[in-house]
Amino acid sequence: MTPFTPKIATASNRRARCGGGLRHRIAQSLVGRLVSLSTDSHSVTHGIVTNVLNDTGMPRIVVHGNLFDLDQILTATPARFDS
Repeated sequence: MTPFTPKIATASNRRARCGGGLRHRIAQSLVGRLVSLSTDSHSVTHGIVTNVLNDTGMPRIVVHGNLFDLDQILTATPARFDS
């Protein structure tokens, strides 16, 4: 008979289980919003988030067909469509 070994929840285990899910929900909430993104130290791009893709367990938003990390977001506002 194998001995019982309880699983101890550590802070890093909780972040791994919950953090990715929370980040994914945040990313999903950005779909349809206008974002400003830092593309490098000297450039900013603007566009509407069209999709969220999972890249090695972390959500990445799609703007103009390019993937961006959530930490590249500078601002997010509701998209405005003038008719």
